[in-house]
Amino acid sequence: MIHDFDSYALYEQRKRAILSVRIRVILTDAVDGEILRLAAEKAFRRFPYFARKVVLNDQSAYELKPCERPITVTPDDHIVRLGTPDTNNLLFAITYGENDVFFNFSHNFCGAGGAMRWIKATLWQYLTDLGHEIDAAGIMTVDTPLDPAECAQPDIDALPTDEYMGDMSVPPDTFVPIAEMVAFMRKPKSIKRYYPISISKNKLLKYSRENDGSPNSI
Repeated sequence: MIHDFDSYALYEQRKRAILSVRIRVILTDAVDGEILRLAAEKAFRRFPYFARKVVLNDQSAYELKPCERPITVTPDDHIVRLGTPDTNNLLFAITYGENDVFFNFSHNFCGAGGAMRWIKATLWQYLTDLGHEIDAAGIMTVDTPLDPAECAQPDIDALPTDEYMGDMSVPPDTFVPIAEMVAFMRKPKSIKRYYPISISKNKLLKYSRENDGSPNSI
């Protein structure tokens, strides 16, 4: 296979956008760094499809290969450079300071189910190791069997075949001319266009929470 499905954002035409995500979790108590490190390493092993590093194959295409090194947990709240020796070449890393835990990860892996499952698993493991009794319902712990669907590649044959619900035709005024799209890709700030929308915050957060905090909330 020449191209890796999760590597599309690594190429030059996408590098103008920083597709790194940083989620801050505020705890009530100061972080115990050593317990967090051990818990993070344990929880990260539950997600082998996240434990990958970027390599160039013999056709100069990016691929994401398995990486057996542990996830890094460092006592600093600075922004880390993912995929470097500082993060053991992984595209996931954890930093912390006082009672803050920062989960840093690449969007390459998390455009669908999201990384919230990894964050929940890490926090559950950490708090459990501290002696708290936390309900594991809905959390993928180290004892949760790996579902093959978690590692599945996109498959056009798996798309739903049901009839559309409602009118799916595209209004004429939503069409984006190809020249305008090319101009935007070459110089993203060259075109400024805004589309105001209004969404109930409660409904949005509820949907996002029920879908692992996935970007498809938008």
